[in-house]
Amino acid sequence: MKADLNGIQAKLIRQTNVLSFGIEFDPDDVNKVYVTGLLTVLFELPSNVNMTFKALTTSIDLIMRFIDGPAMGKIILTDLPVQHNQTTNEILMSFEKQEFIVLNNTAFEQFSANLILTTTVSVGIEGLASALTQVRIGNLTLSDIPINDTLELAGYNQFDRLLSIENIDISGAISYQALALQVKTRIINPSVVNIINGSQLLLDLCDSITNTSLGLVNIDPFYLEPKGNDTIIDAEGIFNITEKNSVVATKFISNMISGIDSQVELRGKLEDNSTGTTIPLLSLAIAGLRIHTRIPGLSGEKALVREIRTKKLTVKEITEITIGYIKVLPVRIRVSNPFNTSMIIRGIDMRADDGAKIDKEAQVGVVHNNTPINIGAHQELLTDYVNVTFTAKLTTLFSLTVSLLSGHAHLSLSGDINVTIGDDFVLNQIPITIFNVTTNEESDYQ
Repeated sequence: MKADLNGIQAKLIRQTNVLSFGIEFDPDDVNKVYVTGLLTVLFELPSNVNMTFKALTTSIDLIMRFIDGPAMGKIILTDLPVQHNQTTNEILMSFEKQEFIVLNNTAFEQFSANLILTTTVSVGIEGLASALTQVRIGNLTLSDIPINDTLELAGYNQFDRLLSIENIDISGAISYQALALQVKTRIINPSVVNIINGSQLLLDLCDSITNTSLGLVNIDPFYLEPKGNDTIIDAEGIFNITEKNSVVATKFISNMISGIDSQVELRGKLEDNSTGTTIPLLSLAIAGLRIHTRIPGLSGEKALVREIRTKKLTVKEITEITIGYIKVLPVRIRVSNPFNTSMIIRGIDMRADDGAKIDKEAQVGVVHNNTPINIGAHQELLTDYVNVTFTAKLTTLFSLTVSLLSGHAHLSLSGDINVTIGDDFVLNQIPITIFNVTTNEESDYQ
């Protein structure tokens, strides 16, 4: 049987709720869009219609508008199985990879820009639905059911406080001016709208304070998991040192090695004024994208200097140190390479201070070493002995020896290093500070 409920002036679909709405751009046709979704509708017959029914399937011909503008797209869903809660009359329906027919490119671009750049996006939906229902006497098809609703969807708001860079690894030197990066990013999606495939996304990696470009981050493909699931993206990147950015780039590396976080901005508008997307329908959104985040410095197990070991001191040597008779102390340094490429420390010119902070008044001595220290990818080693030349006050030397004997000594380091990363990325006189390095005696002096 078939019925169109002629003569019943009522709004049968009273409420539409979007639980998830995934957008996918065709990798071969950048203007073709697909959607996957899960939504519920509240379906109520008029009070003067006394009929018990169960919805089995539905078909929907739906137009979507951005705010009150022109129709931006159309979805045609046919014979979708549904789950009908007959107590609440809530109908749950899902669909996978259905074509979203873009009717107006400008309207879709504005929708995408508001979704990505703002906190809320309003979408109007209108169209007609039909439903195959089961009633006591058999199956009944309800036709031409009007749909008219406005959906308020949470936007990504430039991923403000939602995107974090959890780790940057260096995978090698591209040239003497460029490093290849591996960037691990975590994104929290605040919206029911997720991105199944957003194709390639290029972002300009900039220093937030000086607005200086440091390189590129390449996410391919860009995607966002549905709401409630973290999105973990392993992206690639390039870090460049140029004549234009050399001061800022050097400071960035200095901060990273020193364990200091760097405030950065990821921008969709690239340094050459191009836009970092291959999808024209996303160009307006990506051009305005500016994500504020930070890049963590190397600390903990990733710290460059993990430990300092002094030679085992005799009672006589301890006495001679505290009275200033011994001027040099041999130490070994446990250094770690946190990167996925080799590293050579070619020179060290540093001061060591007693305690957990840099304090010239608590300086112990200085280290000058030009013997290369070769460290493999993700390896650590204990160096040969290098000499610390004492420059300390007698009170500082006494305090240091007491701390060493009790097993509670810590040194903080400041100065410059010369380093080669990968095959030929050379950095000279990079300022670094490393705080609170555990310092112990060795059992034997080799």
